[in-house]
Amino acid sequence: MPATPRTETPVSTSGAEIAGSPLETAVQPLRPPPVGRPSGAKTKARIRGVASELFFEQGYHATSMRQIADGAGVRVGSLYNHFTNKEDLLFRIAYETMEEMIAGANDAIVAEQDAAAQLRAFVSFHTSYCVERNFQARVADDFLHLLAADARKAVIGLRDDYERILRAILTNGAQTRGWLVDEAGLIAFGVVTMITDVRLWYRPDGRLTLNDVADYYATFVLRALGDTTTSRASPPHE
Repeated sequence: MPATPRTETPVSTSGAEIAGSPLETAVQPLRPPPVGRPSGAKTKARIRGVASELFFEQGYHATSMRQIADGAGVRVGSLYNHFTNKEDLLFRIAYETMEEMIAGANDAIVAEQDAAAQLRAFVSFHTSYCVERNFQARVADDFLHLLAADARKAVIGLRDDYERILRAILTNGAQTRGWLVDEAGLIAFGVVTMITDVRLWYRPDGRLTLNDVADYYATFVLRALGDTTTSRASPPHE
């Protein structure tokens, strides 16, 4: 999830990036994290979840490894079998969050051939992830500055890869549907930022379902891009 727009390398609408189906630029498995070691996936996921919530609620510096271990139901010694130290744990949260988002976005759009359908699928995935994985997504975004330079660079690299998926969709839409895409990188940043903030205000017991919110946002973006044929994908939720 972006912190500042990056417009120095805009995505061209010349067709160089959209050659295959569904997206030639869909991100493939990337470099492994530079720190950490393999271990039980379920235990690691539980630890990451507890740590994300504690980091967000108490702050990174105020949270101890013992508190994380207690919350995850493991011994402190076992915690260090999974993560080298607290910074390693923060890094893993941020890095693996972006890995999950890249994989999830690619899975969401892979069956869609039309740019409008791809955009709706991307918006739906991003909306759901930011709300359902709220603490993890916010820690990965808000605490990135606490990481050492190399670790921060690795996470930012994945964040750029994630945004590239949306930039490719926008470029495809400009070619095939006449979307108004003057600066794909800046538009992608704006769309992702707008959707990410759903996590700040959405309530499950509110008037709209999460699917409604994603549908309204996708329709708004498509209309802003000049897609005159678009309409809401589903009827309003009662």
